[in-house]
Amino acid sequence: MRYGMKAVLTLLLGLLLLTTLAACEKAPCEVHTYGEWVQAKATTCAAPGKETRTCTVCGFVETKTIDQLAHTPGVFAPAVAASCSQAGVRVQLCTVCGTSLAEEEIPALPHTYGEWAETVAATCAAEGKEARSCQACGYTDTRAIPMRAHTRVTMEVFEAATCEKEGKGGMRCDDCGQLVEELSIPTVAHTEGEWTTETEPHCAYEGKRNLSCAVCGAYLRTQPIPAPGHQYTEHVIPATSVKQGYTEFTCGVCGDYYRDRYMQATSASAGLAYVVNPDKKTCTITGLGTCTDLDICIPGEIGKYTVTAIGEKAFAETGITGLTVLEGVVTIEEMAFFKCTSLVRVSLPQSCQTIGGASFHSCYSLARLSLGGAVTIGRNAFIRCDALTEIDLPDTLVRIEAAAFMATPLRHITIPASVKWLELTAFSGNGYLQTVTFENTEGWYKVTERVTTGGVALDVTNANNNVILFKQRPYRFLYRK
Repeated sequence: MRYGMKAVLTLLLGLLLLTTLAACEKAPCEVHTYGEWVQAKATTCAAPGKETRTCTVCGFVETKTIDQLAHTPGVFAPAVAASCSQAGVRVQLCTVCGTSLAEEEIPALPHTYGEWAETVAATCAAEGKEARSCQACGYTDTRAIPMRAHTRVTMEVFEAATCEKEGKGGMRCDDCGQLVEELSIPTVAHTEGEWTTETEPHCAYEGKRNLSCAVCGAYLRTQPIPAPGHQYTEHVIPATSVKQGYTEFTCGVCGDYYRDRYMQATSASAGLAYVVNPDKKTCTITGLGTCTDLDICIPGEIGKYTVTAIGEKAFAETGITGLTVLEGVVTIEEMAFFKCTSLVRVSLPQSCQTIGGASFHSCYSLARLSLGGAVTIGRNAFIRCDALTEIDLPDTLVRIEAAAFMATPLRHITIPASVKWLELTAFSGNGYLQTVTFENTEGWYKVTERVTTGGVALDVTNANNNVILFKQRPYRFLYRK
């Protein structure tokens, strides 16, 4: 009953309160009319502040938040002290609110070590150790002590060296037994054996003998066996009028021979000048030298050299009166006897093949001429040989060049069958010429150039009419097919 009454009283009091509030409540504004903002809570660096304003009509209250202020950093201050066993920490606090703003590490302090002390001794086989301790924290630092060098070593031979092959060995440590270094042992010297002959010496040729190792048989060196030399006998070949003499030396062992002690042909002129040709076997006459002969005889040999030529202008404009050339000479070069005005007689050998250009030019007194085995008579060879009235051309002759006998008073000329080339000026300027006879009259042609093809066929059977050939123009050359 007591509790029921209390409930009724509570209900009645609530109704009374609601009625009172309703009577006091004003109607809300459509647009508030505010007053000034008023700080409701101060702003700090730890929390934002608040401001409010109230509508003067309806009493509505508007609230806004004011941003928190920035912290005011202080200086860094140690928070945890550093030691040699760990790093320390320092912090930065706000001077206003004491908030922790930043932290920094304080590097650990260096250890305070004592002296290094050996803990394990180093040997030549292993490293040692040494240690030191921090006097502050007791931390122990260690390091290696390098192995010491092998100081006592002994040479060992694993395989002995021979004269054929290197040996093998090494250096071993007496303390630890380790092989310190491997070595090659050089080969030992060969043991010389007996000399053996490989090639017997023979007269002018050395022999050869060899030396080998008595152990391995390896070749060591070669040594020449001196040549014993030839065993010559002498045989004298006396000189003749046309051949030089000499002494022939012949080896009775090998048959080798050589000639020396030359004796000039009895008819040959002595003292003539000459030069040795590049082949070192022949020579060329170059002039009178110390010879005083006027009727000269040129030998076919001078000592060990064969005379093959009479050089250019060798006797030009000298006073020689006669010329005999012995067998061996092949060539008379250009102008060799140019203008030898006293030269009366010339006799050439069968070996002489080439009579060079102008070789006897202007030998005004030349009356007797033997051409030997001439093959070619060069340009102007006998021009102006004013005393030469007859000539016997050899059957070896092949070529007669321009003006070979120009202005020479020959009466009768016979062209040998061997001739294949003839220049028409060869006998020009000769007012005495009566007949020109061709031994071979077949196959002759006259041409205007130095060619051996084409041309005009020519009849040379009439010896008298042939004289006219040497005055014709424009044909200058004859050749025979």
